[in-house]
Amino acid sequence: MRGTRGIKAANSEDACLCKGSTVYNQDGASDGYYGGYDGEECQPCPKGATCAFDGAKLQNLTAQVGYWRASLNSNGFSDCSKGYQGLNAEQLSKQRCCPLDPITNINVCQQQPNKSHHNDAESTWSSDRQCLENYRGVLCLECVEGYVRVGDDCEECEGGAKLGMAFLAGAGTIVPVFFFALITLICEGKTNKAAEAGNKVFGQIKIMIAFVQILSSMNTTYNGIPWPLAFTTFLVPLGAINFDVVGLFGTSVCSMAVPFASKFLVHMSMPPMLAVGIVVAYFASNVVKSPKTKHIKAHRRAHIIKLLLGLVLFMYPGLCTRCFQMFKCSKFHGVEELVLEADPSMICYQSEHATYITLALVFIGVYVIGIPMGMLMTLWRNRKYLYVEEGQEPTEKHKDAAFEYGGMYMQCKC
Repeated sequence: MRGTRGIKAANSEDACLCKGSTVYNQDGASDGYYGGYDGEECQPCPKGATCAFDGAKLQNLTAQVGYWRASLNSNGFSDCSKGYQGLNAEQLSKQRCCPLDPITNINVCQQQPNKSHHNDAESTWSSDRQCLENYRGVLCLECVEGYVRVGDDCEECEGGAKLGMAFLAGAGTIVPVFFFALITLICEGKTNKAAEAGNKVFGQIKIMIAFVQILSSMNTTYNGIPWPLAFTTFLVPLGAINFDVVGLFGTSVCSMAVPFASKFLVHMSMPPMLAVGIVVAYFASNVVKSPKTKHIKAHRRAHIIKLLLGLVLFMYPGLCTRCFQMFKCSKFHGVEELVLEADPSMICYQSEHATYITLALVFIGVYVIGIPMGMLMTLWRNRKYLYVEEGQEPTEKHKDAAFEYGGMYMQCKC
C-alpha cells in the first residue's frame, strides 16, 4: 500500500506515501491507492480513476478514458456509457469523456495539472474540461454554446436553436391538415363511398398506424435496452407519425433542434393548433360549397366531429409518451443530483424542472386522462344508438352515431 517513491533510508513518516499506479484493468479498476494523510489509511483507487503517482490526494485523481468526475471533492467516477443509448454507447463515451490526445496518446484529463494545492486546483479545475471539444455538462452529454444536439451528436448551429422556429414548424402542419379537411368536406359524398367500400382496408391501416406509433416510441420507453444504431436511426423519421415535427425537422434544420422542454411545449400545443385548422376548413367548406339541405349541413357537422376525434386518437400515443418523459430521471454514479434523461442539463425536481412537472401534470389531466374520459362520456351518452338490435332497421340516429363515433368502437365489434 505504501512506498517512499524511491527514497532510500527514509527516516520520516511523511516519506511513507500511498502507492499509486498508472495500470488499471479493462473494467476501470486500479491496483493503486491514494490519501493516507492526517492519520488516515490509504484508500483504494476508485473504479474509473487514475492514481498516477505515489502520495496522490483526492484532488489529484483524474478520470480514465470514458469516465467523468463531477468535482475535485468527489471520489465517484461515472461511466459515461451509462448516459448514452444503443450498442455504440461505450464507443461514444470513450470519444467524449477524457478522450486520448491523438498526438500524445495520453488521456486529456491526465494532462491537466491537478498536482497543485487543493484551493488552487479547485479554482482552475472544471468538469467540462474532461469533455471532448463542443461537449460539456454531466457525462459530457450537453453541447457548448453555439452547438445543438442532433441525436447523440453536437453540431454547430449559428445563432443556436430557437423556440420560435420550433413553433413555426408545428404551426406549419396546420396547412396540410386544413387542405385535407377541406377536400374531405367538399367531396364528402365521394369520400364516404370510398370509406364504405374500403372499410376493411382502412381498419388494417389503423392497426398499422398504431403499430408504427408504438414502434417509434420503443427507443424512448425502453431506453435501457442497447438497441442497434441502425434501429435507432430507423426510428427517428417514424416520430413524425406522432406529429413530432420538431424532432423530425431538428435532424436537418439546426435552428429547430431545441431542448426537450421546448419540444414538450410545442408538442402539447399541437392538438389545439390542428383543431383550429380543421374548424377553419369547416367554415371554408361552407363558403366554397354551401350545404343545400339541413341533412347535408348536419352531416357536415358530423364529419367535423369525426375528423377531430380521428386527430385526437392519432395524436394520443405521442402526447402520452412526451408527458411521461418529463418524469423520467436518472441517477449517475458520482453525481449528486437526479437529471432528466431526455435533457441532462435539467436537474430534476428543482426550479425549471419543477415548473415543467406542473405543466406535465396539467397535460396528463387534459390529454392522458381527459381524452379517454371524454370518449367514455361520449359513448355513454350515445349508447342507445351504438348498435342495432337484431331484426330492427337502423334509424338515421343510428347511422349518424356510427358515422361520428364509429372510429372509437367499430374496430372492436365482434
